[in-house]
Amino acid sequence: MALDGDAVASAVLTLVREQGLWRGTASELITYLRMLYPALTESAEAFPRQAAGFGAELRRVTPLLRAHGVEVTHLRKGKERKRLVCIAKIEGWEGEDS
Repeated sequence: MALDGDAVASAVLTLVREQGLWRGTASELITYLRMLYPALTESAEAFPRQAAGFGAELRRVTPLLRAHGVEVTHLRKGKERKRLVCIAKIEGWEGEDS
């Protein structure tokens, strides 16, 4: 499974390779990815600008990311039940991209 042409999957995979773990809201992740990887995230067609669209795209590419050793988990936290996204490298994963 290739990530070619999928801006969200490419940006998330790059983030995990460089940092290993990220946790926050979808809005925070959009902002963070845009700051770190402007070349991957500049296209409005390829990279959603709104949290809802980004969240849907992230869910769509989750199996693709898992195949590349990245686990994406969606959580609810606190009294406000804030929606969080947790992205991490799968422990012990040894694939072609490691």
